[in-house]
Amino acid sequence: MSRLVILALIVLVPSTAHAGQAFPGEPRELKSPDGALTVFWWEPDAASPKRSLLLRAAVSPKSWRIYEFGRSVLVEWSPRGHLLAITDRETSDGSTTSVYNPDTREFADVCAPAVRDLGARWTEANRRYCELTGWPSPGRLRLHLWGSGRGGDFDLKTTVPVSATAAPP
Repeated sequence: MSRLVILALIVLVPSTAHAGQAFPGEPRELKSPDGALTVFWWEPDAASPKRSLLLRAAVSPKSWRIYEFGRSVLVEWSPRGHLLAITDRETSDGSTTSVYNPDTREFADVCAPAVRDLGARWTEANRRYCELTGWPSPGRLRLHLWGSGRGGDFDLKTTVPVSATAAPP
């Protein structure tokens, strides 16, 4: 293959630096790959001053609240649609990522092992981010951790195992 063709392919292939769907925004919903579930966001209401992520099964008109957030979230279904990764962009200085299992209705903090490995570099940073970048396979989630300030600068990309039960890895 010529260098010109390879260069054209590189330019035409979209970047995958950030995966998932950002909420709030359009579209307002994201269906699971198998079509069984849809996650969507809702504006604050009388029950909560924060926005909500709601889940709806394809076989039912009812939905239920699974998560509340203030600023924005990035969500992405696992390739088989059995788990939902959620990056909560909590503040301008930090974000965290968890995985939700709709079957058990449990969350797992998938950032915890990498944060433990970073140790003082994580705790000393003024700005700390742990964001999903995609699912390379159904049981593995790619994360990007970075931060800066007070000598705690770091930039790490890692892949973490995610249990089908959404128990912490």
